[in-house]
Amino acid sequence: MLTVLCAHLAEGMPFVEHFGLDRCRHDSNLYSGDGVRLVLTGQGVDQCRATLGRLFAAGPATPEDTWLNFGVAGYGGSAVDPRGVGQAAYAPGMLVWIHRVHYRAQSWTLTMQPPAGGDRSGPVIATGGCLRTVDTPETAFARPWLYDMEGAGIAGFLASENRLSRLAIVKLVADGPGLSIREGVRLGRGLLAGNRDRIAGLGELLLGA
Repeated sequence: MLTVLCAHLAEGMPFVEHFGLDRCRHDSNLYSGDGVRLVLTGQGVDQCRATLGRLFAAGPATPEDTWLNFGVAGYGGSAVDPRGVGQAAYAPGMLVWIHRVHYRAQSWTLTMQPPAGGDRSGPVIATGGCLRTVDTPETAFARPWLYDMEGAGIAGFLASENRLSRLAIVKLVADGPGLSIREGVRLGRGLLAGNRDRIAGLGELLLGA
């Protein structure tokens, strides 16, 4: 089973359309199909933890399940590739495998291994990204990382359930320094609509891994 975790339906719609997922009658935040399900976590660390807590309480996942957190992220300008291979300039529209997640509010960090298949030959064109999760939307980014509001909540919860090794986090770079929050949201929506095939390809990649 592949479980895709997105903050809201706009981020999850490429998977709904590609895999023919149906909304569950008993839970408007859950979509399911053959071997794939989408869970809308809501925005923010606490909301993600609460959503996953309810999901696990309803039926614990098996150790073989794969998890994908996909969503839109802002960025803090030019980012140094943590592998030491030059500079990785994150431009709008790039899909990035996340290698490290940092939750600023509590100053903890989780390191992850990008899953098999996450390389430049697939739908993802950058690997090894660093993700900083914040509690409120921001436009002034302090460090050259990617920024979101969910990754640390999802990674932290799955780590507590010994599932971190089965989690892939991929972010669509959609805004950067100088854009207002409204401008970033507008750009993000356009990039989600224009990259649906590439985004859905993440699911195919992980199902075949």
